[in-house]
Amino acid sequence: MKVAGNRVFVCNSDRGVSIKSTQESSFQTAELLVFNLETRLLERRTDLDALLPQQERNFANDVTLAPDGTAFVTDSFSPVIYRVASDGTANVLLRDTLNFSSPNFGLNGIVYHPSGYLITANTGQGKLFKVDLQNGNQVSEITGISPLPGDGLTLLNNELYVVTGGNRVAQLRSTDNWQTASIVKFDEGAYIGATTSVAVNNQIYTLNARIGTIGDAKEFSIQRFR
Repeated sequence: MKVAGNRVFVCNSDRGVSIKSTQESSFQTAELLVFNLETRLLERRTDLDALLPQQERNFANDVTLAPDGTAFVTDSFSPVIYRVASDGTANVLLRDTLNFSSPNFGLNGIVYHPSGYLITANTGQGKLFKVDLQNGNQVSEITGISPLPGDGLTLLNNELYVVTGGNRVAQLRSTDNWQTASIVKFDEGAYIGATTSVAVNNQIYTLNARIGTIGDAKEFSIQRFR
């Protein structure tokens, strides 16, 4: 989910564990929803799973926004990144069966870098990848770090904060435009099923979504990076 102005962009998917899941919708639902925060109404629904072969499992996971309003959406079960224009027109930005695939959970968090590229996490591979939008969408692994099964990604002051393992957040730094990176520190001990973060007032705040306790979790919390 991302907020831009008075609109919120939400990925909608079905992993088959919701009380509203059906056989038809499970792993066959990938949508980008846009809500107006002032009217609280749904303004636009973009069907992403229609861009893939019907037999292919899909799961829209995370979204990031470029300055021109273009949205980029990861899919955790199909090795693709979707591109959705500001008018809702969608296409598959790229398919990469080598870097975006995983035997379990694939692409997860994604961020747009002001220099014109994307950074995305492949949870199953434990790797981060850079997608150069200005160079034919070239994909390259960000090296120099140990395996990091990333979830939500957040950029702040050109440092990348990676929610990992559900129980800690890694602070990463790069000196070569994210060809390589190093881990500055881990913040841990206060995260429970953490999934994603947001930057507010020059601070990183992470949602303890208690992922894995679907249907049982009644209380949630937000943790500030320390």
